[in-house]
Amino acid sequence: MSTLAEIEAQIAELEEANENLHDSLDAAEAMDDAEAIEFFGSLDERDEAIEAWEAAIQSNLEQIAELEG
Repeated sequence: MSTLAEIEAQIAELEEANENLHDSLDAAEAMDDAEAIEFFGSLDERDEAIEAWEAAIQSNLEQIAELEG
């Protein structure tokens, strides 16, 4: 069983990961099509990255809820 300090550390790591994911997500969504193609290779690749980041954020939020529960 994890100690309170270990649980708090896990939550902090997940929250930091979500901040980084949100930054990446915001940057990708702010790109115009030309920038997205240059950075990701295609608009489909950008869209797939956005979907993956959104899924990771949701997963982290679910893990945080479990740890806090």
